[in-house]
Amino acid sequence: GVSANLHAAANPRGRFWGTDFQPDHALFAQGMARQAGLQAHWMARSFEEMLDADLPEFDLVTLHGVWSWIHAPARHAIVEFLRRKLKVGGVVYMSYNIMPGWSAEKPLRDLLWLHTELAGARGDATDRRIQGALEFAQRLRNGRAAYFEQNAKAGQMLDDMLRDDIHVVAHEYFNRSWHIDYFAQLAET
Repeated sequence: GVSANLHAAANPRGRFWGTDFQPDHALFAQGMARQAGLQAHWMARSFEEMLDADLPEFDLVTLHGVWSWIHAPARHAIVEFLRRKLKVGGVVYMSYNIMPGWSAEKPLRDLLWLHTELAGARGDATDRRIQGALEFAQRLRNGRAAYFEQNAKAGQMLDDMLRDDIHVVAHEYFNRSWHIDYFAQLAET
């Protein structure tokens, strides 16, 4: 809610609404808005729950990154929400991971995911399984695996993952609903 609250502060005549399925994130955003006296309303609801929420129609709807991280029913709920709540002539801004832009990195993410599912010790915590997968990928790169030799972006992604907090890596790349579309697939939705 930090960036959304900044937008609300910069546009005092606007009314801002937002949601996060993680209640602590929504509470943090609500607290910031309240302390700053902003016209902003933050909820802890899923996209499916947003369909039944008592909300106004919107001039602008933004979705930063979420499309790539959510399961099909949530994507359907977003499309339905836009049909119901976006004003005629309204604007949607949606960022998402797209092919072919992710074509070098997607195989690395898929390999890491498979490693956590198949090679991680049963009962190990998610962060330990992810750490094991990252170490496996590092060994492949150190062994000069052709994939890393031919895909500098994949090596950069691995370096970023090794530097980041393991919980950030889990959120960004190990979500069960993680997927990447081509624009044509999104347009069909």
